[in-house]
Amino acid sequence: MSRLIDFELLIGGEPIQLSERGTRAIDKAVELVATEVWGNMAREAPTDEGRLAGSWQLTRKGPRTWSVATRVLYASFVNDGTGIYGPAGRRITPQRAAVLVFQHMGTTWFRPSTRGQRANPYADRAVDKASGRAQAFADIAIKAEFG
Repeated sequence: MSRLIDFELLIGGEPIQLSERGTRAIDKAVELVATEVWGNMAREAPTDEGRLAGSWQLTRKGPRTWSVATRVLYASFVNDGTGIYGPAGRRITPQRAAVLVFQHMGTTWFRPSTRGQRANPYADRAVDKASGRAQAFADIAIKAEFG
């Protein structure tokens, strides 16, 4: 469930070399985009219990490299879907028992299989919203660095 946002600076269709101030402006723009993705993940993730939405961490990995991640194990299942709605595209069946057993709203359910959970692509929405604002973040960073 990872996506990469790529930036390339072109003038007249040609890549440009940046001064130190230009490099700082780009670093700041990338930081602003990463921060926006992080905030969007918290806003877009489902909030039945709030655990997933509140679990996202923003970490700087290097120059122009940021990570937005969670340790919540079910995050990819919610985003990508499960069962017939997920990557496997088939019903969920028990592996070591005759039936699946789960609780929902105080009731215990026994089922031979289940369709699974529909995908809620909150991560894609979070990245798409931030990508749509990349130019605005670049403008902010350039103005901050060059006045």
